Amino acid sequence: MTTPKPIDDGGPAFPLPEKLYEHSEIPAFGLSLRDYFAAKAMQGFLAANKEAGCNENAKHVAFCAYYHADEMIRARKELASE
Repeated sequence: MTTPKPIDDGGPAFPLPEKLYEHSEIPAFGLSLRDYFAAKAMQGFLAANKEAGCNENAKHVAFCAYYHADEMIRARKELASE
């Protein structure tokens, strides 16, 4: 059995200090860029079709949102390397 390739999540969307408060023991990593892009994509899908998230297509819409997020991260890397 092969180990699945890790997904590039783009790092934090809104980087935070390692610990949010000086005396806090709780790390604060923030939202990944991949999740942020997926949320924005899903927002657009649902704005265009309000019924998409309220039926059996909801899972498909969620997968599509992450597909688009992954493509945005790939495009971002390509543009940065130009």
